[in-house]
Amino acid sequence: MYLDKSTREGLERPFNFNMMRKSLGQVLTPSLLFALAATGVILFVFFQIPANFAFLFFVSIIVFLVAFANADIALIILLLSMLLSPEFRTGSTGGREVAVRADDLFLFVIFFGWMAKMALNKELGVLRTTPLNVIIIAYIVVCIFSSALGVMQDRINIRSSFFFNLKYIEYFLIFFMVTNNLKNLKQAKRFMFFLFLTYAIICLYSMTKIPLGGRITSPFEGKAGGGEPNTLGGYLLFMMALSAGMMFYGRTRRNRILFLGLFCAALLPFMFTLSRGSWLAFFPMALALLVFTRRYKLPAIAVFILAVSALPFVAPHQVKERVQETFKSNKSTRLLGKDVYVSESAQARINSWSVAFKKFNIRPVVGHGVPGGTVIDNQYARVLIETGMVGFIIFVLILGLMCKTGFEVLRSSDSTDFARGLSLGFLAGLVGLLFHSLSAATFILVRIMEPFWFVAAILFSLPVLIAKEKEIIPA
Repeated sequence: MYLDKSTREGLERPFNFNMMRKSLGQVLTPSLLFALAATGVILFVFFQIPANFAFLFFVSIIVFLVAFANADIALIILLLSMLLSPEFRTGSTGGREVAVRADDLFLFVIFFGWMAKMALNKELGVLRTTPLNVIIIAYIVVCIFSSALGVMQDRINIRSSFFFNLKYIEYFLIFFMVTNNLKNLKQAKRFMFFLFLTYAIICLYSMTKIPLGGRITSPFEGKAGGGEPNTLGGYLLFMMALSAGMMFYGRTRRNRILFLGLFCAALLPFMFTLSRGSWLAFFPMALALLVFTRRYKLPAIAVFILAVSALPFVAPHQVKERVQETFKSNKSTRLLGKDVYVSESAQARINSWSVAFKKFNIRPVVGHGVPGGTVIDNQYARVLIETGMVGFIIFVLILGLMCKTGFEVLRSSDSTDFARGLSLGFLAGLVGLLFHSLSAATFILVRIMEPFWFVAAILFSLPVLIAKEKEIIPA
């Protein structure tokens, strides 16, 4: 059969996969946007969804486009929205209010935009390998498996389980996205800048609320979230640890003064959260800083002792009253075989252990599913109830790997001052959050876990980034 010259050249030319991906991108992106817009019309016109959700939906479309075009900008938007985004009540399940926050939606939109970009650009590769990848996936599988059993056995509500599992997974999505997107130390430092910028804004906002009286909560925490001072206390605790770590290893005097200022700026708002669990966690966090640092150890110990000695004399009267309330009660609870008179909230947290063990004994292997059906302000008890011993062991392994990596980065001779400061702050912050978890389900609280997992992703990427910086691994 005769073929003309142009046809023969076309058949002989190698197939261009890049051109195909580009063409697919040109076709799929408008199609996806049209599908999103059509979905929006259906939801907001036919199902009469409120206008604030309509606005949030269309903003999410813009965020999706940003994530598709530039993941760095999208992640910066996520950083700024972590504590500065509103939340909306969507209903309640099993006595629990279900609230959707703007950054919850942004996170998934950014994730899908990033996935779409990866699908059309093979140079972006697959997920970066870290020691946490497999163990995180194992934990997700256990949560879903135990929840599926709970739903099939009619022990937990499917809608409630779906939303809570989605919330657990979203923290891991942050970790995967950030680790895969980080390419150099400059990029990591840029992300940390915006994390600290958000922190500074929260400190300023909190200071303006002190004269109004009452307990301080995060911005935009209305009726949907109920306002959780303990959550803000946990966030400030973690960020203060990061500030202190960066202060200890600041390369210049200006940097050290800046991070010292950020640390001090949070102290007053932290006190006025009136969160006893956060206050209790502050001291282990501070001790971890003193023990782990190799710089300014003796001066820091002297300042810590002086501050603790002066605390009873300089603490605001609201703080003193809050501490005294802890031990003003006519009712006692059993603790280590003795009757202890503490406040009702403290009693509830102590009794949560007995509740947890009773439920744990019923289903000790994989638990009752997510959520466990009982509102418990204790992370460890909650993990035991929801995922049993299997999930609890995996949870402990995740925490152990975080500690191990933090110490490796902190002690490595190749680490930069930035890496040492971040790893020191992360380790101290993790110690603080472990104690904070005794009075809150800390590791499922959005406003604490989003920045926590973002920083964890940077920490686990640091060995590769440092190696690239030192030209051990070609960039």
